[in-house]
Amino acid sequence: MVERPADGQPGGKPLSLWVATAGATAYASLDADIDVDVAVIGGGIAGLTAALALKRAGQTVAVVEAARVGTGVTGHTTGKVTSLHRLAYTELAGSHGEAAARTYGEANQAAIEHIARTVAGEGIDCGFRRVDNYTYAETDDALARVRDEASLAARLGLPSAYTSDVPLPFSVKGGVRFDGQAQLHSVKYLQGLAGAVHGDGSFVFEESPAVSLQDGSPAVVSTERGSVRARDVIVATNVPFADRGAFDARCYAHRSYLTASLATGPVDDAFRSSSFISVDEPMRSILTVDVDGTGYMLTGGEGHRASDIGDAAERYGRLAAFARDRLGAGETAFRWSTQDAMPVDGLPYVGLMRPDARHVHVITGLRKWGLTNGTAAAIILTDALLSLIHI
Repeated sequence: MVERPADGQPGGKPLSLWVATAGATAYASLDADIDVDVAVIGGGIAGLTAALALKRAGQTVAVVEAARVGTGVTGHTTGKVTSLHRLAYTELAGSHGEAAARTYGEANQAAIEHIARTVAGEGIDCGFRRVDNYTYAETDDALARVRDEASLAARLGLPSAYTSDVPLPFSVKGGVRFDGQAQLHSVKYLQGLAGAVHGDGSFVFEESPAVSLQDGSPAVVSTERGSVRARDVIVATNVPFADRGAFDARCYAHRSYLTASLATGPVDDAFRSSSFISVDEPMRSILTVDVDGTGYMLTGGEGHRASDIGDAAERYGRLAAFARDRLGAGETAFRWSTQDAMPVDGLPYVGLMRPDARHVHVITGLRKWGLTNGTAAAIILTDALLSLIHI
């Protein structure tokens, strides 16, 4: 297995495939006091998407990132860009009604197209490609649930169909397929966003952890060596920085794991042009990628509440065995884990940090589908902020 310690330091945390193959950014740290229209805390998918949308609308923006762009949660995703989130529509319709489930689906579909337009418009070289996405079933009980999800999602206007033809290299009973989905190299995409944000009066600052946040006119984000004064602040740090909105009660931390194993030979075109997630437990997420001329099979799963005790090595071992035994993959080249804020009620949160907040906004609880939910939340929030500016 190829384990590349973070920042090249012996004993550091192994990097994800995305972080290890993206190259490093080198934006300066914040070392002065500056004024912009909007400050963004967090250089992940939600923060950078919001920052670029605001800049394109004529606002000046400063993104304050604690480490390097893409090295946080977004850099440890699967790379799936999809609105099919296992059985999300059945779950959301059951707990919040079909209208809420439809809104969730429409927002995620809009996010896919926003990412596609951004990749094309900014010329971002991130391996973006269209794929079909499947939630598949191996048991009769799971198959019934898949049929229900396919029917519900189609009724909600999503690109959903039930199929018994799931292009996996092992037999399954059937699945729900969403057409026109995508996948990408998540860190290269973020680096492209950052490059488009930085300049012309807007900034990306790295290795600049925020130490305090003050609401007001102006709102102020402070780091150890400088501060950003702004009309509005967006907190996009997975678990909200300076949480005054009791999000520790609204969300819980969930950890999951991924392995990237070497492809050992030619990959069937239909399999390569698709991504997958299982209904049956243990949950398995599957996709194939080509990075710098090397083919990988990514297998994810083994998730648990972060508070639960478990052996990470055993979890990686089970994922590697699945890739080897069921997908025909070879040696594990990379392995990594990530920790997400999961909303207790199942819906991502975007809006004011708390009811009495004036200029501090937050994005969190992205349900482990941050590439689309984070993009959707950023679009919703920036549209709201821009509408207030123009009232």
